[in-house]
Amino acid sequence: MSRRIIAQYRQTFILRAMATAVLLFIAFLCSEQRAIVGLCFCLLMLVWIWGFKEKIILYPNQLQKQSLFGTQVVNLNAKTEYFYKFTQIRVQGVNAGQHTYITVKNGNQSIKANSNIKNIEDLYTKLIQIEVQNLEPQIQKALQERSSLSFGVMKVSATGLAYKNKMLTYAEITDFGIENGSFFVKKQGVNGNFFKIPIAAIPNMTTFFMILDHYIQEKLAA
Repeated sequence: MSRRIIAQYRQTFILRAMATAVLLFIAFLCSEQRAIVGLCFCLLMLVWIWGFKEKIILYPNQLQKQSLFGTQVVNLNAKTEYFYKFTQIRVQGVNAGQHTYITVKNGNQSIKANSNIKNIEDLYTKLIQIEVQNLEPQIQKALQERSSLSFGVMKVSATGLAYKNKMLTYAEITDFGIENGSFFVKKQGVNGNFFKIPIAAIPNMTTFFMILDHYIQEKLAA
């Protein structure tokens, strides 16, 4: 296994600053109660130690998360599943950014990260590259053999798209896409969505859309 470090990611300063402000405010309000003030300063020290200790390290074949509670490890290979969720941050009705959630699983191993980690978008981009690279043999085999690949409760093949016990041929699909954090599919002759699933429930979402788009374009070109 390669031990070359691709990148390291640490906790953002903002989270610690907010926790510091809250604890100092509580300590100020309870300034006459020494026990509470002492507890606030102990918690303040833990917050900053936690911030300095928490770190995510990305290797070519492994993801590590170090914290006060130890080290979590997930091996990155063809069995690894990547889940992503994106929520819009709105302030007084105005879009103020995006919060990213990442979950990487392999068997019983699991690591979670979100926008409290600095440069989470860079981690997201690099994980996509590793996902596609590790699944490339499976992707090519499925395309050549016209066989299906499973993505959670969905399967994609040359025949069509299956969701649980629902099967759609590509000729029946009139539209698909992402709306309000969910993947939707519309069927010919059916009003509304034929089915809808949160994108956070779709493992290896990048590969899923890559294969789905390949077969849709193939159908359109026929």
